[in-house]
Amino acid sequence: MSKTVKDNIHEYLDTFELSTQQLSNFDDLENRILQPVKTKSNKGFVWSLVASVLAVGILITTLLPLSNTGSSQQELIYAIASEVSYNHLKFKPLEVTSTQLSDVTQYFKKLDFNPLGSVQVTALSSRLVGGRYCSIQGNIAAQLRMQDEKGAISTLFESRFNAEDFDFLPKLEDQEAPISVHVDGQRVKLWVEKGLVMALVSPILG
Repeated sequence: MSKTVKDNIHEYLDTFELSTQQLSNFDDLENRILQPVKTKSNKGFVWSLVASVLAVGILITTLLPLSNTGSSQQELIYAIASEVSYNHLKFKPLEVTSTQLSDVTQYFKKLDFNPLGSVQVTALSSRLVGGRYCSIQGNIAAQLRMQDEKGAISTLFESRFNAEDFDFLPKLEDQEAPISVHVDGQRVKLWVEKGLVMALVSPILG
């Protein structure tokens, strides 16, 4: 079971260490701040201590986002890829069968978007065989199943794009290439196209 972002943050804080150079810098800072304490009142010492604590806090809050942004995005990518790969391999019965996309899309009355064909699918040389409802990260989605001449099955998942769940995914309109990962012996490609989140699960060839 993969770790959550919260778990990773706690683990990071538990193992947080400053480098030798950072410790040396803090020693110098402490010496400069506390040097006047010998001739000043306790009030001056308190303010010096507060300044030191604030300096450490600023350093931690600066380093923590940098170290966790990449890892949290990788976790989200893997979570989505694992979910669509699982649904692909479950091979549940199709709710609508047709080789015509227009016929299949007419079935999805519950969707608040119109499923579309994608340029990423044309390279598969597969034909549409049908579809069914599913979800991606709790968002309702369409599952379009395809099959090539050799019988290999691929699945295209489509859901409405929302920035809260999917803003980190690459957008074809911005000339960004899809993310490609291997999960459960399958190749999973993730991207955003024409306002829709798309996930293509296909066999690894070769």
